[in-house]
Amino acid sequence: MTKRYAKQFSQKGFWRKLHSLPGSYQEIRYRAKLLWYVMRDPDTPIALKASAVAALGYLICPLDVIPDTIPIGGYMDDLAVITAVLAQLEPYITADMRRKASR
Repeated sequence: MTKRYAKQFSQKGFWRKLHSLPGSYQEIRYRAKLLWYVMRDPDTPIALKASAVAALGYLICPLDVIPDTIPIGGYMDDLAVITAVLAQLEPYITADMRRKASR
């Protein structure tokens, strides 16, 4: 499953997806950006980077457990996946990453 969503990931697709999110989706936007910054950090282990790529690929992928077109609940599965991966990456998240993600 990780490979499936990792194939969906691209830097351009990621930023396009974030910019397309409605303004009320600040939490998912913040967490996705935080995941992006920790994934790009050279100190993050490669196995955890792979999990981050897969989670971001899932966000970008149009095929979800709960389709993104469903109001309110459409991004709940994406948020759950991103949050689970962030929990694994917590030791590698810095204050600078949090600051960048909050912009």
